[in-house]
Amino acid sequence: MALTTLIFLAVFMLCLLGSIFYHPMLGVVGYVMTYVVAPASQWWGAELARMGFRYSLFMGVALILGMALQSKKISFPGKLYGQEILFAALIGWIFLSRYIGLPGDGIDNFSDKLFRVFVFLWMLIRIVDSRKHYEIFIWALVLTTTFVGFDALGASTADFGRLHQGVGGSDFAEGNFLGTHFAMVLPFLGVLFMKGTNKQRVFLVVAAVLIVNGIVLCRSRGVFLALVLGTVMAIYFAPKVWRSKIVMLVVVGLVGAFFLVDEGFIERMGNINPDITDLEAQDDSATGRILAWKAAVAMAADHPLGIGQGNFSRYVGDYQPDIPGKDTHNTYLRALAELGVPGLLLLGAMIWNAFRMLREQKRRIEANNLPLEFLLHVYAQTVALVIFLAAGMFITETYIEEFYWLLMFPVLLERVVDGQMRERGLVDDGMVARQREIAGLFEGESAR
Repeated sequence: MALTTLIFLAVFMLCLLGSIFYHPMLGVVGYVMTYVVAPASQWWGAELARMGFRYSLFMGVALILGMALQSKKISFPGKLYGQEILFAALIGWIFLSRYIGLPGDGIDNFSDKLFRVFVFLWMLIRIVDSRKHYEIFIWALVLTTTFVGFDALGASTADFGRLHQGVGGSDFAEGNFLGTHFAMVLPFLGVLFMKGTNKQRVFLVVAAVLIVNGIVLCRSRGVFLALVLGTVMAIYFAPKVWRSKIVMLVVVGLVGAFFLVDEGFIERMGNINPDITDLEAQDDSATGRILAWKAAVAMAADHPLGIGQGNFSRYVGDYQPDIPGKDTHNTYLRALAELGVPGLLLLGAMIWNAFRMLREQKRRIEANNLPLEFLLHVYAQTVALVIFLAAGMFITETYIEEFYWLLMFPVLLERVVDGQMRERGLVDDGMVARQREIAGLFEGESAR
């Protein structure tokens, strides 16, 4: 058994047993590691997978057992959050689309996949109930992505002239998705760098180099455009207290990225043509995308309730004979075509609610004089969402698990802010708990 296999297995078992017998937060770390790295698809993890070792299933069971056995260490909110309700409604509509839409081949069952995602996110929201747990979660995301960036150094780029497959989790099986994951993690890495110790910063610089190099190897034009927008938004949304430091960090990052890009990356980015009306001026890849977008709009016009989950590739040739079997390469048009207007509205509601929640947490942090570093977490989530949503214009994230992680991150932040306010005896309107103390005095007088 390979050394990498033994090391991963040791960490995996530590997280699994720690989740059950110590705290389910270790199960969260193990689940993130399993999702981002996808050991079953790696040469060093395939041997255990062939023996019936199901990484995600075992860690999911450990999370459930951990929450049951260590329930006293978790604060359970007595409600479902609005974002959870919207996600549940979207999953329900995806399930119904199988019967409302056109006949499918029965291979794809995205409602089942996203229901499992919902279960994990339900547990995540109830486990991550403090700043410490939230930051452990973010560190787990950054550390595992750094490993994937290191793994990308030895990956083959021979088939497509770029990193296309064989690195990262199952949802990152294609280079555009992997590049999007790398890009989305950068704002979280930047915030950890600003808050970190000198030793942590040295590591995070190395991590940033590996991650940015991974983006360069992916050579994704959609990710490049998303990063351009993300960079602009990183400066625009920067909290005033740290704006000068953030601008400096962005500039240093851009200079560092300049030394990592190669001729292949520059040549591919140079092929970007913003005029989508001129198909002859586009290369084959861009032309196929534009035709797929037109097909999606035509499908929605014919089937306002959607053609059914997973059916776009099955029917796209009926609308655009030149691209049979092609994907939409657009998150929102895939939702519109397959899930119809109701599905797109539910997805849009989740996106709108995520930004609304982030604005609300920013207001609460400032109004109640909570530690200003919380504003950095709001900032990182905002920029990461912008990058991911922008990349979604060019790749299909409609059924990607990580997409819904990001849309649920603001709930984690609300949980953390709630905990801070409880610790400080604050209520949402900014009034201190002395009001409660006064009410308690009157209760005491009545008792006497």
